[in-house]
Amino acid sequence: MPRSTNEERNQVVGMLRANTPVANVARTFNVTRDTIYRLMNRLQTSGSVQDGPRTGRPRATTPAHDWYIRVMYLRDRFRPATKTAREWPGRKTISAPTVRRRLRAQGLIPRRPTRRIRLLPRHRRVRLNWARLHRRWILRQWDNVMFTD
Repeated sequence: MPRSTNEERNQVVGMLRANTPVANVARTFNVTRDTIYRLMNRLQTSGSVQDGPRTGRPRATTPAHDWYIRVMYLRDRFRPATKTAREWPGRKTISAPTVRRRLRAQGLIPRRPTRRIRLLPRHRRVRLNWARLHRRWILRQWDNVMFTD
């Protein structure tokens, strides 16, 4: 049974041994009849209702971790994924792409903070003076400054 506990699987087996119809068992556990038949088949072949080994790498985060990533991001929309991954609590480390994937899975678009040159007030004054000095220039004067090919 998908995403069911061993206790639920054992309850299914008990109901089937008590001659409860498969349709009723499936309705009780909100699964399809095929799921119940597969569980019965697994019980007959292996003698157990335990989950078999799964392929693929185990997830690095749990649903609770995914919720935590979402909350952190909603509190600071421009928080970089690298910072979230670097400051991850717990023993297991996660990567920045993992953070981005978890945010995208929840419909959030991870943003990147813009990088700009830090201008000091002195720099702003110099730029403003330059712009004021050159704002009335005509194209012929600019031709001496800019090279066009």
